[in-house]
Amino acid sequence: MRRAAAQGLSQTPAGQNLLHRARSSHPDRFARDAATEALSASTEHTGTAVPSTVHVRTPWVAGQA
Repeated sequence: MRRAAAQGLSQTPAGQNLLHRARSSHPDRFARDAATEALSASTEHTGTAVPSTVHVRTPWVAGQA
């Protein structure tokens, strides 16, 4: 569960910032390990630590023009 959450966080710049903090100061050693692994995997898959662009879709709301 920790790894899945960390992998999800690694997909956004804000999440990566949180993982960097968790990696160095989280009281749970397993959470620190999961953060380290997710950051490493993110760098391996993308070639960069932070995606260059994050697209956010605004949900459609009834009555919106």
